[in-house]
Amino acid sequence: MAYRWGISAGLLTGLLVGSIQIIWAGSGIVHPVQVLLDYVLAYTVVGFAGVFARKIKDSNTSKIRLIYTNLGILLFGLARTILHIISGIVFFLKPASLDLSDILASLWASMAYNFGYMIPTIIITMIVLSLIIEKQTQLLYIE
Repeated sequence: MAYRWGISAGLLTGLLVGSIQIIWAGSGIVHPVQVLLDYVLAYTVVGFAGVFARKIKDSNTSKIRLIYTNLGILLFGLARTILHIISGIVFFLKPASLDLSDILASLWASMAYNFGYMIPTIIITMIVLSLIIEKQTQLLYIE
């Protein structure tokens, strides 16, 4: 959505997808900060990839379109990952614990969990959108 319709549509779509994800999260939410970070912000931030929409549309070559598309996926996929990691620290942290070793253990647990699915998600998204750019560019943006 962000590449096809721009940043506003990308942000709105991310917010809506994150809101729908809250419904599916159910009992997995242990702290209110998770709702904000894991669902509202993490999905919304991906919509910022729309900052590259005009550059992709105005590009004369598929190579430049690939660069901007994959740059957006990488940057905002990593931003989403960081938000999930911060939320995961809250999830894994022992209640009322401010001990540095507990915080670091929570950080490592959150990084292991979130990198385990976000890195493949980013890579697969890059591959799929690269194929779309090569084969069906009109699906990515409006002429």
